[in-house]
Amino acid sequence: MMNPDEIFGKGNYNSFAKEDSFNNNFVEGFISHHHGDDYGALLIEKINGEKSSQLIFCTPKISYPFDRNGNWHFPKAKAIYRYEKLDGTNIFGFSYVAGGQKFVSYKTRLMPFVQESKFGPFLSMWKEMLIKYPLIPRAIHSMNISFELWGARNPLLVKYNIPLETSVLFARQNGKIIPPLVSTDVLSYVHFPLSANFLGVVDSQYVENYKTAQLDMENKLKQTEDGYIGQEGEVWYLLDETGNWQLLKCKPETIEAIHFSSGGIGQNQIKVTCLNAFENWDNPTIENVNSLLLEEFQPHQVEKAHFGIEKWLNWAFEQFQFQIKVLEEYDSIGISLLEDKSGVMRILSQKFPRDKINRVFSIIWNKVSK
Repeated sequence: MMNPDEIFGKGNYNSFAKEDSFNNNFVEGFISHHHGDDYGALLIEKINGEKSSQLIFCTPKISYPFDRNGNWHFPKAKAIYRYEKLDGTNIFGFSYVAGGQKFVSYKTRLMPFVQESKFGPFLSMWKEMLIKYPLIPRAIHSMNISFELWGARNPLLVKYNIPLETSVLFARQNGKIIPPLVSTDVLSYVHFPLSANFLGVVDSQYVENYKTAQLDMENKLKQTEDGYIGQEGEVWYLLDETGNWQLLKCKPETIEAIHFSSGGIGQNQIKVTCLNAFENWDNPTIENVNSLLLEEFQPHQVEKAHFGIEKWLNWAFEQFQFQIKVLEEYDSIGISLLEDKSGVMRILSQKFPRDKINRVFSIIWNKVSK
């Protein structure tokens, strides 16, 4: 059996014992929270009580091409491809073997399998995508694939008009990352999810191109009552001299919100981390949020941000609880918003403050307009 301490580093993982949400298998093993290429990786130890040693690399933690002092660290590159960074939930499709049979399943970043949460029906939403794109399991038989599940029904920091969609980010084959432009045999299936938008190639002047992309996104970003309209960022796929693809992220300064000069953590970073925590825990604690922030920040920075973390975690709970309350009240009416918009909103206007009605309508519309 493989040793998780040797693979992920001592203490850089959690154990799990979960039923596969997509198959009748009970799987035990370890999941990495190490900040690197092995982030979210699965080390399977047992399946249905039988020993089975399998290591599956998933969606890595993506780094910035500079350090906290502002020093740039672009590796020497043969090519750099730019793709849009979508703001949603990462779903990684993978296969594993049990009893001589290959099974296809799906996971979020720090959980071994996609599952429902009272703050987000991630499993139900992903199953909708599998109905919409029935070739996904067939493709994953050939190679593991990273997807983003995004849209108005899965709200985070960036707001979208499309109710729910998924996009291909990249494939992994034999542990190696393969961008969509390179892997055309599987990812170009007809009626298969499109990849995140391809934005061009960077062949020189990496820093200047990075700053230009960052400024362009910042200029197009618009703030709304509960988020932003625009682009969360870009992911740059860099082909290094060894022939491996490395992932780097580029975000507009407002979304990035990391104040390197003062050594603090930006409020937007804390806010979106609190929202992301609900993908992995039904009732995330400050310690859970801290564990996510510690993947990118120093302990003294996280400690200094304690009151901000507490504030935004309470805010995130309020956001999700308000959404739950709205949908419960809507379901109790027994009338579809699509059939009688005025009647439904007239009833709900008696249950919610006037300044919240637009948000009430938006929550229900995101549910019914799929």
